[in-house]
Amino acid sequence: AQCTAVVVNLLQKDDKPGQPPTKKARREAESVRLRHILVKHRDCGQPFDPVRNRPVSRSRDEAESMLRQALRELAQEAKSTKVNQDASKAKLAALQPTPKYTSLCKELSECA
Repeated sequence: AQCTAVVVNLLQKDDKPGQPPTKKARREAESVRLRHILVKHRDCGQPFDPVRNRPVSRSRDEAESMLRQALRELAQEAKSTKVNQDASKAKLAALQPTPKYTSLCKELSECA
């Protein structure tokens, strides 16, 4: 079994070291949309596609092949995408999913 996890912790920079932190105003919860591509195979724990409401019959190799093809398509798209010269706009653009990625999520992913 293989598992990949990415954990990101963002720490606030201390402007004045040695002083106690100031109390922060309570903020409403922010919303985050996470997109990922999950392709199941017949040997996984739950070989059922809840999106399409059907059992999954592909082999592990077939599932891996589908994901590798998706990666190739995304890499090709990245090569052909022009980078914005304005650094702040480029950072914002990097945070947005591309139309191709969104399309592949809808087309391939088998998670509810």
